[in-house]
Amino acid sequence: MFPATPLWDSLHALEGATVSTLDEEQPFLVEKVSSEGIAIFTSTGEHQVIPRSQIEAVWQHLVRTETMSLSEVAQYSPHYAAYVAAILSRMPEVSYTLDPITLILA
Repeated sequence: MFPATPLWDSLHALEGATVSTLDEEQPFLVEKVSSEGIAIFTSTGEHQVIPRSQIEAVWQHLVRTETMSLSEVAQYSPHYAAYVAAILSRMPEVSYTLDPITLILA
């Protein structure tokens, strides 16, 4: 088990949920949330693990700045930016815009 935080408690609640990317609405399954990160199953049939460090880095940036574009997310998570943005958009305190894709902390 990993240390509980409000963010990771909320992320853990997504386990088993199907989430869609914000821009192209590509569905993916949140398979498991663990100390390693978030395991997903993509619409192209791939199993991927988004490292916890990348998710936390994006979250910390969002908390500091209160808004974050998809290109900023990609600076912390270059291979998984669309998935990280979609996952974090499901947090109760986060909303988003689509044009351009921007996460907004309430």
